[in-house]
Amino acid sequence: MRKPNIVYMFCDELRCDALSCYPGAPKGIQTPNLDRLAQTGTLFENCFCNSPVCVPSRYSLLTGLYPETTGVYHNEAAKENYAKKKRFLTIPQVFKAQGYQTANFGKQHLPKGVEPFGVHNPEGSKIKEPGLGLCTDIIATKGIKSPIGGIFPPEIPYPPNAVTHNAIQWMKEQDAPYMVRISWLQPHTPVVPLPHYAFLYDWLDFPVCDMQNARLSRFEQKYIENVNDGLSENEARRAKACYYGLVRWVDDQVGMIISALEEQGLLDDTILLFGADHGVMLGENHRYAKQNFACWSHRVPLIISYGKKLASGVRRKDICENLDLGKTLFSLAGIQAPGQFRGRDLFSEETAEYVYATIGYGDKGSFTFPNKKCGLYTEGRGWPMRSCIRSLDYRFDMNIRIDGEQAGGEDEDMFLADLRKDPAEQFNVADREEYAGTVLMLREKLLAHINAERARGEA
Repeated sequence: MRKPNIVYMFCDELRCDALSCYPGAPKGIQTPNLDRLAQTGTLFENCFCNSPVCVPSRYSLLTGLYPETTGVYHNEAAKENYAKKKRFLTIPQVFKAQGYQTANFGKQHLPKGVEPFGVHNPEGSKIKEPGLGLCTDIIATKGIKSPIGGIFPPEIPYPPNAVTHNAIQWMKEQDAPYMVRISWLQPHTPVVPLPHYAFLYDWLDFPVCDMQNARLSRFEQKYIENVNDGLSENEARRAKACYYGLVRWVDDQVGMIISALEEQGLLDDTILLFGADHGVMLGENHRYAKQNFACWSHRVPLIISYGKKLASGVRRKDICENLDLGKTLFSLAGIQAPGQFRGRDLFSEETAEYVYATIGYGDKGSFTFPNKKCGLYTEGRGWPMRSCIRSLDYRFDMNIRIDGEQAGGEDEDMFLADLRKDPAEQFNVADREEYAGTVLMLREKLLAHINAERARGEA
């Protein structure tokens, strides 16, 4: 019996409400190809990344390990001078050992020296691609100077199209079973879709999302200060139209992948996944980008389909995390999961009550945005390491390390959201007496998790 092919469609900075098949999508948003994928498979409504930033999230997903184990907490790990850490087995390497051809097309963005795929073609995935200097109507945040809206010149070939084209061509040439990841940079900044997509949703009245009465942690308040968006209401709405329009471009790419598999008669025997490394904020409380545990940046879409071998049209509300994908894929393909991989097989009877995430090194001179060397913490200190534990009822996060030292006392800056009353996670109730027991319990669980996973990485 032929082993199933695996096609993993992967985005950067994709929030769940940008897909019309997810609850909360603005009325009028359409992603028909992803809707179709959801109708033929399983959609997970409460999947979270293990770090809301690219490199640690992507490495965690591929290794099935938490950042505490990998030692990778932020994007510094992709730099030339980054201190080498212990290397770990990755999902594509496991499949290669089982006779699979493996390939990644588009963005990879992993720790320096980590090359898990047999083929890696980055064409079309760079942030600075040809033609970007000619984009018009650019909207950018002031603090991090990030282009969150604009229009790509239609007379120039759109570079990201190459990712889809190259992947389809490679898939058609394979005889052996394959695992391919099609990794679009989009809708990550620069958010500069072609005109058709840029103006697709101009007629929608996007909310500005300025929640004046929010009660946030000091960490998030400082994050807002560091982003310093400086946008007018019209600019904020225009930027949202560009973002959701660019997601529609992603949806069209998904349609092309599905059509290519149908033409080859492979669709019913292919494991299809769609997901993202993390989400993004689009102006909520003047927050943009990611780098914190707000639901828009921490939660990610996840859809899995496998012909008639999985039930169709299923919606799952149980909590899960990106590092569950290793065990899940191995099980679907009939492969024994190596002992390294944490998490759970999402189609087994195993359940999870909590998920975990961490971001930042917490060293002296650490920045909110290390690639831009932008954003220190309060009183000029380095940006903290911060960790989060989530259940379906609560989100709890706190500072773990600042300037190379363990955070303590007020520096822990604990945040608790009661999701049953506050699903948008706007009000910190960590200091309220009625939540004292919950705070104590979640803090203990989070610290125990951190210590256990660090020990695992040092073993």
